[in-house]
Amino acid sequence: MKKQLLDLGKALLSLGIFLYALFEIHWHQLPEIMRPVSLIVAGLIILVIGLFMREKDLGKRTEVLRLLVAVLIALSLAAIFSYVPSLVGRPVGLYPMGGNSYTNITLAEVEGATKASFSVRTISSDVVVREWSGQSIKVVFNIPKGSVELVKRKIEVEKSLSDGVLDLEVDTSEVDKYRSGWFFLGPFPSYLEIQVPANANISSLEIETVSGDVSIEEASIGRLSILSTSGDMQIDGNIKRVEAVSTSGDLYVEVSTVQINMRTVSGDIESSLRFINSGSVVASSTSGDIEANLEDTKTGYKVRARTISGKVDVHGLDITTFQDNYIEARSKEFDSKELKVSVDIETVSGNIKVRTSG
Repeated sequence: MKKQLLDLGKALLSLGIFLYALFEIHWHQLPEIMRPVSLIVAGLIILVIGLFMREKDLGKRTEVLRLLVAVLIALSLAAIFSYVPSLVGRPVGLYPMGGNSYTNITLAEVEGATKASFSVRTISSDVVVREWSGQSIKVVFNIPKGSVELVKRKIEVEKSLSDGVLDLEVDTSEVDKYRSGWFFLGPFPSYLEIQVPANANISSLEIETVSGDVSIEEASIGRLSILSTSGDMQIDGNIKRVEAVSTSGDLYVEVSTVQINMRTVSGDIESSLRFINSGSVVASSTSGDIEANLEDTKTGYKVRARTISGKVDVHGLDITTFQDNYIEARSKEFDSKELKVSVDIETVSGNIKVRTSG
């Protein structure tokens, strides 16, 4: 009887630690190296315990070691399961009854704001920002109908309005990492949409996501910052300053801007850029291809493009320097142009293509 009670206690303790670690440890916030390292360390400890544990010794010391092994296994399984959202590219949760039945819930609606700043954080929910015909600023969440109560409990929304200036923060991380209590893992698609009146001024927009896609649709923004691991980005609008950083997601950018910085590791970058003042472009990738279409004949562009093993293709510019995979070029009649923009593009193995209408 004693052995059965010990086994039951270890099983319940292990299950509790596994569920706690899976739900409460924010694995996505840790450096990527931490999870494989933790698995290696746990495995080494278990191996050492196995080497020195004697099968015939059923004393208290051996039971403590076995309990430690059970705890390590529970933590290791939680670390492994935490990879599921990034592996499937979607959040993990329970399909609601009714299958593909979705609904929009309004998280916030603010009237009287003429200027706004937003901070958005998700794990795998997509983010959409667009203008609409209404007079209020709205934040809505599109989710399966069976998940409405979960969202109301887990999602975090903070807002303050003072003298027509709105500060709004939204965090869907607790919803995105939700797992079903019915022992079923499946996709839990969702997206967050920020609707802004045409006359509202978005002074800043910061978005941080792991695998969610980001779409900025014809918005007017002072400063835009997007940080993503694997989600794609589509940015369109009049945005004075843009910073878009992704590890493996692709970037599609079509903006009127002053300053833009785009960086990926393996994702491709495709951009069409117009400038409302003199400014700069910085684009870099390790293995992704970069394409920059530079528009407006009134703008003079000075371009530097460098790659180690990729190809560089420049059209519509006068090439001033050509050395292996490094090119410097500038617009025709550069000195007489009303606006002047510096363009720096660099890859390791990706190809570079630069075209201009000037």
